[in-house]
Amino acid sequence: MDINIFAKSRSQPESPYKVNFIIKDGLLRIHCSCPPGIYGQLCNKHKTSFIEGDFNMLYDLSQQHLLNDIVATIDAASLKK
Repeated sequence: MDINIFAKSRSQPESPYKVNFIIKDGLLRIHCSCPPGIYGQLCNKHKTSFIEGDFNMLYDLSQQHLLNDIVATIDAASLKK
């Protein structure tokens, strides 16, 4: 599973961050294009919000079904943070 979801940016509201979820062989990888994510640091704000199913961080509400799919997959695989 490889899904991209776009997150709101406070500093640049018209330029969302891309959060990429990759679930393969029971492993979850999440990459975020925000400044901490680019530098390999933990992006708590975006990654954690999406893992917890927080729709408030979605830039595009039409991606809500994708976020639901990710959360369901994580729950089914017991990959909670």
